[in-house]
Amino acid sequence: EHGEKEREFYTLEDFIELFDTENLNKSNPVFNRDKLVWFNQKYIHMLKPDQFVLTFTQWLENYGDDTDLKNSIIEHGPDYLESSLVLVQERCKVLSELPDLISPFYTYPEKSAVYKVVETTKQTNKLDKSTIDSFVSAFCSELEQQSSVKKWGHESWETFVRTYAESNELKAGQLFMTLRIVILGTPFSPPLFESMEVLEKETILERLA
Repeated sequence: EHGEKEREFYTLEDFIELFDTENLNKSNPVFNRDKLVWFNQKYIHMLKPDQFVLTFTQWLENYGDDTDLKNSIIEHGPDYLESSLVLVQERCKVLSELPDLISPFYTYPEKSAVYKVVETTKQTNKLDKSTIDSFVSAFCSELEQQSSVKKWGHESWETFVRTYAESNELKAGQLFMTLRIVILGTPFSPPLFESMEVLEKETILERLA
């Protein structure tokens, strides 16, 4: 009657209009948690940036237990939070995942821990320390010449890394992953260049140092 048999998303008003007790039956109901999480992810993806920030900050206030992260979020301000949240929005299924997803933008591990990640990550575990240090040093020198990450530009940045890899008989993928780990402290993160834009030049140089 309503032409909505294949529809899955409804407003509360839609539900009220379409609900009919005649459609209820006596078969055993099934609570599908995977489907529930899928719905939740889709609703998170639908949020506009300002709505996403508000939703997360309300969740963090009520349920977040990482005091350091809370303080760092306050210190960096709402614009920085929005920039970091937007980068992880597509990866988020439930709000409780967000502290871990955005933590690379707010916290940075000890140097020894960063090297440990490099040593245990498949794409980088065959690189020796001197190779890593030489590349990081070269990348720092290049970044220092740029007025900002954004002005450097995605194409120019990527060309620099690929050219360095070719000149030193390395794989570009190894170097991109090395940068991801050294800048963000983890091999699992949003797109690297976009993450660098959020962190900005000075923070990246501090971490690379």
